[in-house]
Amino acid sequence: MKTAQKLKHASTPPKVLKSRPRQSRANPARLQPARLQSKHRNHAATAVETLVKIALNCGLSAVAIATLTNLFPYYWEQREKVQAIRTEVRDAEYKVTRLRANLNRSFDPSQALNVMQEQSAMVAPNQRRIVLMDETE
Repeated sequence: MKTAQKLKHASTPPKVLKSRPRQSRANPARLQPARLQSKHRNHAATAVETLVKIALNCGLSAVAIATLTNLFPYYWEQREKVQAIRTEVRDAEYKVTRLRANLNRSFDPSQALNVMQEQSAMVAPNQRRIVLMDETE
C-alpha cells in the first residue's frame, strides 16, 4: 500500500509557483499610489507617537525638577536642625561626663572629707580659714 502511494506522488508533475514581477524599492515613483499613501500614514503615525513620547518625557522632567526645587529648602532646613541637635548632644555628653566624674568622686571614701569641706562652710579642727581682704577698702 505504501508503495502505491509513493507511485502516485511520483507520477504527478511538480507545481509551478507563479511569481509577481519585482518592483524596485529604490524608486518610489514605481510604487503604487495606495502603497505610498499607507507608507506616509505609517511614518506620520510613528512621528506623532515619537512627538507624544518626547512631550510626555519633557513634562515629567519638568515636574521632577519643580519637585526637587521645592524640596531643597526643606532639605537645608532639616540639615540645619540636625546640626543643632548634634551640637546639643555633644554639649549634653560633655556635661554627663563631668557629672559622672563628680559622682564618682562623691562616693569615693578617700575623697569624702574634701567633698564635705567644699560643700559646707565647716573646716577641719586642725585647719584655719583664711579670708583675704582688699586694703583699698
